[in-house]
Amino acid sequence: MDRRSRAGVDQTGADHNDVVHQPYRPDDPNNVPLAKARERFLEQLALHTGVLIELLHAPARAWKLLSAEAQKWLTGYGWAVIVHLVDCEPNVPEGEDPKTVAFCRALVRFGRRYHLTHDGSMAVWAMDTAIDTIIGHLRPRISMRTRHGRRKARWVHSFEMHEAYPARTEDGWIHLATREPEKELCTVVIEVPPKQPRESFKAFEQRLNRIAREERKQYVQALRARKWKTDPPYRNFTWIDRFAQWQTGHGAAEIAPSIKLPAFSRSIKETGDYIGITPRLSKHNPNRRPGH
Repeated sequence: MDRRSRAGVDQTGADHNDVVHQPYRPDDPNNVPLAKARERFLEQLALHTGVLIELLHAPARAWKLLSAEAQKWLTGYGWAVIVHLVDCEPNVPEGEDPKTVAFCRALVRFGRRYHLTHDGSMAVWAMDTAIDTIIGHLRPRISMRTRHGRRKARWVHSFEMHEAYPARTEDGWIHLATREPEKELCTVVIEVPPKQPRESFKAFEQRLNRIAREERKQYVQALRARKWKTDPPYRNFTWIDRFAQWQTGHGAAEIAPSIKLPAFSRSIKETGDYIGITPRLSKHNPNRRPGH
């Protein structure tokens, strides 16, 4: 079984400017707001460049040459299978499959061309998405073909398992045993031994209240320690879109002429840090920060 489930996402990103509002933990690397922001970035990148077309050429051709076993491992574990081959230029390491090395090199060239890097290395999530997209494109799917018989290039985003808030936050949950609608999830249960025959009602009430206070304290402390949030870092995808334009080579004056340069540079850096992509350096001066 694959480590991820996959679903195609329209590269236009139309009518998807609103971020997802649902509880999440910032420490969860697969939290939904972050995943949606990354999807939006790649969709916008495809609007301004030929990133999808290039991905489905050289890297896809290299994929077709891989052995069935190599394809199986990459399908199941993604970029982690070949990340150790990134710096193997120009020779093939002993014991490594030359075709697998060639596929890795094709992905690296592709990723660097479109600045899909983070802190000097290839962005793992972006490379995983690239692999998923190649796999999804090459699988026979009638729905992906246009009326002219050509496949429509689009990203295939993986859905990683993410932490869910320990309570029912939406309708539609079904109890597996009864097949009835779930009234609540993760109900807080306080277990109190029943009143004993020789125990007075007053003593029982004191014991019950003490146990309830202790359980309540532990529950609240544990919940607060998880640091759940309900408001996503971005209320909309405006800066995600601007970041995608910046990565394609547009300047600050083209993207947001009304925003002062220091504020633009700061926001571009913060957006890149959030989605895990290092902003490209200025094309006018490689040593200057974004926006200059």
